[in-house]
Amino acid sequence: MSTLRYAAYCTACLVCLRCAIKCVDKCCEKRDDWDIHAECLGTETAAGSLKKSGAMGGLMWSKRYVTIDNNKIICYADQSRQVVKSEIVLVGASAQASTTHADKEKEFYFVVSHPECGTNEFMTRSAMRRAQWMSKINNLSAAITKNSIYGVILKQQGGLFNSGWKERWCVCTGRTLDWYETAADSLPKSGVILTGATIREATKADQKFCIEIEQNPTKTTKKSKKKYFFATLAEHDRAKWIEIMQACTVEVENKNMVDNPMLAAGGATGGGEEEEEKIKVERPTTSMKGILEKKATNLLARWQKRYFVLQCPKELDPTPSPTAPQPSPSIFFIWYYEDEASASKEYKGRIPIENILHPKREGATDLVFSMKDGRIYNLRAQTPQEAEEWLMEIDTWCTYVASLAKKS
Repeated sequence: MSTLRYAAYCTACLVCLRCAIKCVDKCCEKRDDWDIHAECLGTETAAGSLKKSGAMGGLMWSKRYVTIDNNKIICYADQSRQVVKSEIVLVGASAQASTTHADKEKEFYFVVSHPECGTNEFMTRSAMRRAQWMSKINNLSAAITKNSIYGVILKQQGGLFNSGWKERWCVCTGRTLDWYETAADSLPKSGVILTGATIREATKADQKFCIEIEQNPTKTTKKSKKKYFFATLAEHDRAKWIEIMQACTVEVENKNMVDNPMLAAGGATGGGEEEEEKIKVERPTTSMKGILEKKATNLLARWQKRYFVLQCPKELDPTPSPTAPQPSPSIFFIWYYEDEASASKEYKGRIPIENILHPKREGATDLVFSMKDGRIYNLRAQTPQEAEEWLMEIDTWCTYVASLAKKS
């Protein structure tokens, strides 16, 4: 009997020792300060290494270098960006934590799902990295929805002996029109750059509601203008496709630059004075006020309700003129108070917007701010919708304040 007790005692000590070692290792481990924008090139708005699920129900994982560029998630074989392994349509997609895989110590899963393209599962090495990817994908998908379109339309085949029409799943977003054999394909069959192209209605003998895309000749080949023909089944569908495609014919590189917070904050991409003039961020005119829970910094780490206020400083003109001097970035804060009644009295604290690195969501309702000084703020909204509204507003103000810091 004593032998069994001794064995149980040794087992319990071993378990406690392993738990203690794990806790010490976790406390001593260097904080993961990876940034989703740090490795971006050109017009990319996110870049980094991820593991992507392959066939066999997620049993096989492949390392991929993933970027978000031209409103698409592009998976490369490696960081050289030479071989594209797959693309994921971003418009209409959403990202959420995986429900099929349980997170482990250094394995954090999330899924990018699309109503027509299916799902793609990824794995990151920390919860922070997963939160950055999910926040970027969801925010960008929501932002481009109104100016994008996708669906099945007919495309006229090329060639002298193959001029019929075939159904293609097409996606128009950003600056290109891409077409796929089916929505489930990982890579498009081809595409056309819409920048500078002419989009107009057309009529063919065998199709009534046609769309003609006429490209400008390239400077190197000086070939005649190339034309593409598509057709929809209804006139109102054609009008919608033409409206979106015509909007894409305008030069959109500047929009991509503003979408990249690193560029707005002065990230280097090889530009100069001409590129700096393109980055123009207007002062936000909206404000946010409401109750959020804030995680205390003490050992108990309790959640405390606080009344948060995000708005333009009162000393600034709410409708500034174009010639008005630029305000200092240091005057913009997120203020929080004991409650709403205390908002006109003494504040509990303030968060300098210029020091916020990247606000992001963790889970459905949690918001996390990582600061330049290493401090982390954890906030919690009442609903996922409220959390998303706060995140969008804070991200907007961060982009504006970062632009002021670059000009000063």
